Amino acid sequence: GRLFAKDFLTYSPSEIKAYYDRNPIPVLVRLLEVGVPVGKWLLNVALDLLMSRKGKELRKQRARELRRVLADAGPTSIKIGQALSNRPDVVPAEYMEELQQLQDNVGAFATEEAMAIIEEESGRSVEELFEFFSPEPVASASLGQVYRARLHRGAAGAAGAAGAAG
Repeated sequence: GRLFAKDFLTYSPSEIKAYYDRNPIPVLVRLLEVGVPVGKWLLNVALDLLMSRKGKELRKQRARELRRVLADAGPTSIKIGQALSNRPDVVPAEYMEELQQLQDNVGAFATEEAMAIIEEESGRSVEELFEFFSPEPVASASLGQVYRARLHRGAAGAAGAAGAAG
């Protein structure tokens, strides 16, 4: 199944490779999850070129579609979009404008999902870990979100959950 931080307490490329050699299905599933929407977007762009469809509104539409595809694909794809949003030498203005929304307009995911991630990663329930856990995130970004939390031993702080789509 799925790879968790607790599975590898030290970074070891050979252990990670061995893990995925034994478990190729998650890699194939992830390739499909990302590849199908990206391929569909690329096909639409290619058809636009082949059929000589042009115009500022079409570029804006394709830019919106690309932003959605990247946002849905997860944190790594969002980071690629963020990098492209500052590259007028690489992407047209309509794309830069749309991709800039990935800088600070990435939606939060459900608190229940964040709690499930924390529980899976730690191997303990949120109730076991925290005396208090805020019902809403105080911050959300492309790599995850942050909640106010207090450990049972009284230390106040923050709890983070990395986005589920990696």
